[in-house]
Amino acid sequence: MRSSGSSRAPTRARCWSASNAQAGAGPFGACVRLPFHLSCHFGPIAANRGMAFPRPFPFAFAALALAGCVSAPKTSAPPPPPPAKLTPPPVTVQPRPSNWEDWRATPGDWAYRKDARGSVALFGPPGANALFVIRCDQAAGRIYLSRGGSFPVGQSGQMSIRTSSTARTLSAGNSSESPPYVAAELVGSDRLLDAMVYSRGKFLVSVRGADDLIVPTWAEFARVVEDCRAGG
Repeated sequence: MRSSGSSRAPTRARCWSASNAQAGAGPFGACVRLPFHLSCHFGPIAANRGMAFPRPFPFAFAALALAGCVSAPKTSAPPPPPPAKLTPPPVTVQPRPSNWEDWRATPGDWAYRKDARGSVALFGPPGANALFVIRCDQAAGRIYLSRGGSFPVGQSGQMSIRTSSTARTLSAGNSSESPPYVAAELVGSDRLLDAMVYSRGKFLVSVRGADDLIVPTWAEFARVVEDCRAGG
């Protein structure tokens, strides 16, 4: 039969030494009565009791190990330096040759047409006002050489023509046409016209206050000269 006594687990008094009590090793004084399965053994617990108590230091070690596994915050890399600006080399302007015959021809095309006064040939960029014009007035037997631009109001000036064989300066004045032109007048038989027709590839037209024109000698120019001479 079972004993009718108390069912509490047996207790065992564990007494601390006076030195341990003075050092504060036991919070309850020199002697503490605990249940048997919680009593503090100075020696290892027998294996047949089936219980083992972890010691405090493995937990502290694990905490330190976890703290060591925390990665340091990543720092962003500094932005790359801006690319260096390349300074283009200075553009060297070649001096213009002293001989006008070595200059490049002024860009443009010739156009020829007939009208009530006779015939006309115009030179210049396509779709823009003509830079140079030769007109034949058949009734008067006169040829007019015109260059875009104008002299100051009330003043006249000069137009210089240079070919590969000759050079001449002509009196010129403002024309009444719009846009304005500076015009010089020649008779249809003037030999300067022949020199312009047969000049080596181009001739020069120069008027003070305007850029020089290097005009190519195309067939349109010669046709106007022929028209005016045939009509005279």
